[in-house]
Amino acid sequence: MRRKVYTAAVGRLTDANGAIAIAASALFVQVPIEHFMKFGNKEQIDLAIADRASGGPSWRTGGHEVEVNP
Repeated sequence: MRRKVYTAAVGRLTDANGAIAIAASALFVQVPIEHFMKFGNKEQIDLAIADRASGGPSWRTGGHEVEVNP
């Protein structure tokens, strides 16, 4: 299994051939929980595990619904 995902996107004005308004790229790396259990802050790890068990990130205000294109 691979641990890295590379992604890039371009946002254009008006339509698919419009002027470029924004360009972005990102790298996501999956790190096993064991790494954080060995090297991380125990309090933060316990909070993250409890948060995940409850259905998702509690740092989102307004619950777990996310509006992508308002």
